[in-house]
Amino acid sequence: MFVAMKRSISWIAVYFMAGIAGCSQTTSAPGNFDPVAAVGASQYENSQKFDIGIGFFRYQLQNGMPLDNGSDIEMAFASNGNPLQVSEAIVNGISLSWVSDASSQFGPPYNIYHKIDSAAYGASDSMTFSYQGFGGESFASTVGIAPSFGKIIFPDTTSAALGCYFRYEHPVPGDSIEVTILYHGPPDDTFPTIQWTIPDTGGFTIKPHQLLYISNGLISYTMAIYRYHWEEVTSTNGKRIGIYSEQDAILALLVKP
Repeated sequence: MFVAMKRSISWIAVYFMAGIAGCSQTTSAPGNFDPVAAVGASQYENSQKFDIGIGFFRYQLQNGMPLDNGSDIEMAFASNGNPLQVSEAIVNGISLSWVSDASSQFGPPYNIYHKIDSAAYGASDSMTFSYQGFGGESFASTVGIAPSFGKIIFPDTTSAALGCYFRYEHPVPGDSIEVTILYHGPPDDTFPTIQWTIPDTGGFTIKPHQLLYISNGLISYTMAIYRYHWEEVTSTNGKRIGIYSEQDAILALLVKP
């Protein structure tokens, strides 16, 4: 089952509205560095020790195409509890850049490899990664990831009185998705974020009056649909690698009475 560890909906909204992205991961002090926690996936570790953590966050639009700068990739390496630099870290053919504790722009130091690049979006349901120079080892692999939703179909304007149905092309039977909706409006208009976790069946319904609305007008929302996946790989030399992936669909939603 997919387990939620998504980027915050407010961060997603900024990404969607302004076309920028950030990174909020942090790391522990030297000697206690956790590469899987560094890429935001510590909930998958189950007290296991990993040598490498990979986080792959993909963002798509309603038409199934990647959002501008729609792939955020992170890779972290650890040796004896300390962050480690390697000769090269690559995901889907894109070389990642080392971000040291001295050059972090997104909060506390974290010592990871990082890149935001639409060209890294890759295949619908898999990714390739490789590294060189980790204890003399070079390794490459292809793994499954949280797949794209494909095209998402829903009305241009949703009626709060009638509700509506959302349909997407690529369900993953047996798993689940998360639907989160955030209101956009003046600072004095405060409405709660609406959130559901539902079966991944290819569609879902917003029921009448589940959304707030204005009696004489429209409310604009940012809507995000999340899908998650976790993989574990062991390298030729026995390095344990944890790979967390997240597929986010970012939608604009108008609601009328």
